[in-house]
Amino acid sequence: MQEDVLVSFQAGLIANKIAYLPKALVHYVQYNANSMTKNYTDKSIQDLLFVEEFISEQLKKKDIYSKFLPYLNYRRLLTKSDIITFTSLERRRAYFSLFNGDEYGLLPVDKVLPFYKKIFLKFAEVNFYFGVNLLLYVRKLLWIIRS
Repeated sequence: MQEDVLVSFQAGLIANKIAYLPKALVHYVQYNANSMTKNYTDKSIQDLLFVEEFISEQLKKKDIYSKFLPYLNYRRLLTKSDIITFTSLERRRAYFSLFNGDEYGLLPVDKVLPFYKKIFLKFAEVNFYFGVNLLLYVRKLLWIIRS
């Protein structure tokens, strides 16, 4: 999981030029495109956290960490949101404090998040477990109604 992020990130660090092609050149197989859940396992969560740590370390080695911090924070927020959303109910609470704190400077990127994610992550930040579960339940109900 996340191997494409690692390869793309490393290639971007050493590239002199990057071009955009509006065409898919990689084929992904997704067996259930309409699936509401991804059900992250302990292994997939560890993979996600490894990628976040790897990217941070590489940016620090190149002395460009502070330049990319807003983008890194945005990735961290999305990673935290995905982990809390797609992990089991029993393990969800363990990840509430993930990437919290002033050292991550999460406030500047808060402006680019959708309203739902802002509320969701604020509930997680203050350990409002019931609020997070309620939002996830409402989200699931809306998904079922729309299907």
